[in-house]
Amino acid sequence: MSGYADGRFAMVAVGMGDIFWLAPLVAPAGSKRWKDIGLDDFSKMYYAIRSAPLGRVPAEVVASAFYGFHPAKVARYIPAVWETTTPDETLETLRSIADDVFRAQLGDWVGSADAQQAADLLRRAADARCEAVGGRPLSAGYASLPWPDASDPHLTIWHAFTLLREYRGDSHIAALVANDIDPCECHLLMAAATEGGCECHQAFRQMGLRVDTETPPDPAVPTDREWPVADRRAALARLCERGVVREDGAITEAGMELHIEVERLTDRIASAPSNSAFEDAEQLTALIADPVHLLRSAGDVAAVAAIRNEDR
Repeated sequence: MSGYADGRFAMVAVGMGDIFWLAPLVAPAGSKRWKDIGLDDFSKMYYAIRSAPLGRVPAEVVASAFYGFHPAKVARYIPAVWETTTPDETLETLRSIADDVFRAQLGDWVGSADAQQAADLLRRAADARCEAVGGRPLSAGYASLPWPDASDPHLTIWHAFTLLREYRGDSHIAALVANDIDPCECHLLMAAATEGGCECHQAFRQMGLRVDTETPPDPAVPTDREWPVADRRAALARLCERGVVREDGAITEAGMELHIEVERLTDRIASAPSNSAFEDAEQLTALIADPVHLLRSAGDVAAVAAIRNEDR
């Protein structure tokens, strides 16, 4: 069972393409350069990178834009990360690391005709979304950034996938709000749906995603949203009262229907500005299949689960 509807191009963008966003973050080759600008653990780097296009905004703004993280966790990093670096320096460092990582891991592909064709397809799709970023703060921030030079198609692919990723993320938050699912509830419902067999977020199982209302938050684990036990228990109780999960965290039929509806709505509003691009999804998949395999072989989403902040 899958929560995705007809958003084929969106599926490529947040499925296969997500490794283009992740690879520069987890590559060991970038560790020293992150430390050189004061981002000496993964969480500092993560909050700096994703919020940098917004500029030096308060923690409350970042927590709202990120949605699923406990506000106290966000406040631990924002604005503290800007004491040692700046948003511009963070983005410049990220682009430099991305360039090095892709050249090292993808070799001649970065200058190939396939890379250029994929870059053209992705830029067209991303540009269409850049024209409709109202109500989407993170994608609006990334849309304000300059595109990489046309002579670097691998960086155009990376930038486009990042923008598409944030565009779908912003759209997903809109869908959650529209369905009255709050920041703490959303992860419990997603975990319940994943454990219940939905294919949408199976990759997150590698990161330890599960319904858990009893384990205390662990600041050393970057993937921990750090909602207190009391908050998660209360969120589970609200979902139970709503009839979408049971007391043991198992999803109900109504809960799976709600989860799938949220995913379908997300795909619809994340796809609307460029429906014509869906015709290119199969072509894009073929063009990036080999580099995605190479990048995943070097380190995929599961790598994040193994990172602890003190390791960087």
